[in-house]
Amino acid sequence: HAETLAVECRLAFVHQQLGGAGYDAALQLYSRVTSAWMSRTDLTSSEEDLLPDFNEITSSIGLCHEGKGDYDLALASYLSALRGYEEEEEYSKRVQILANIGLMYKVLEDYTRALDYFKRARDAEEPDFKAEYDLDIQFCKDMLELDGPRLEKEIEGLWK
Repeated sequence: HAETLAVECRLAFVHQQLGGAGYDAALQLYSRVTSAWMSRTDLTSSEEDLLPDFNEITSSIGLCHEGKGDYDLALASYLSALRGYEEEEEYSKRVQILANIGLMYKVLEDYTRALDYFKRARDAEEPDFKAEYDLDIQFCKDMLELDGPRLEKEIEGLWK
């Protein structure tokens, strides 16, 4: 049973990489894998080792939803994966999830939350890669600045 789950998970990943209609096929497979994963019982340790990481599956589900443009569903999956990684103290895997969450909030135009998650990703990142997040952070800061009184002034200026 564990071997079947591992194969289905790899197949889901292939569909995910195809994009487009592949996202739906991947989501169906990931759904079967997660259902079976949640109901697993009496597996030996060697069978447990064959099982895909639940948080990685959850993150992959988020990537599929993101690819389909279902940003709220993607965000929910990423937040779930983040909780799982934090519970397991898998801090090395948190950085990409934090960045993905920041991106979803940015796409959903919640720049305050996006800024928070991009900053958290930058803070958790290795020193050589911290600058990767600077553009997203600056964008969110600029959008937040435009949201307030400056935006009203910019709009008033258009009508003069």
